[in-house]
Amino acid sequence: MKDKQDNQNQNENRQPNSKDSSKEKWSMLKQKYLRDLPDQLNGIKSTLEADDYSKIKKQAHRIKGTSGTYKLKNISKGVAQLEGHADDRNREAIVNIIHKVMQLVEAETDKLETHSLSAALNSEGGIND
Repeated sequence: MKDKQDNQNQNENRQPNSKDSSKEKWSMLKQKYLRDLPDQLNGIKSTLEADDYSKIKKQAHRIKGTSGTYKLKNISKGVAQLEGHADDRNREAIVNIIHKVMQLVEAETDKLETHSLSAALNSEGGIND
């Protein structure tokens, strides 16, 4: 009986498998990126005030790539448009796209937080018990 209880305690204290742990870390990194992204977009607005379109293009390119890495396709596509408008020096289009991308960031953040909450509740046995 004691062996059975020891095994049960070991199972409860076991670390999550590496696949679950990796997904969790990836999700945390993605959440941090989404939290930081509005500051980066506001940085582009500040750069726009200085009429530094080459810097805007570099900033947009970096955001586009990182968003793609995190599979944030709509954000990546929006920022790709921003990058193109930096080539054209189209201030109005850049401002409009920044606004749209901010909305996409908010939607993605809400979606990720909802998914994380649901996963946490499921793992604690709260929803499907």
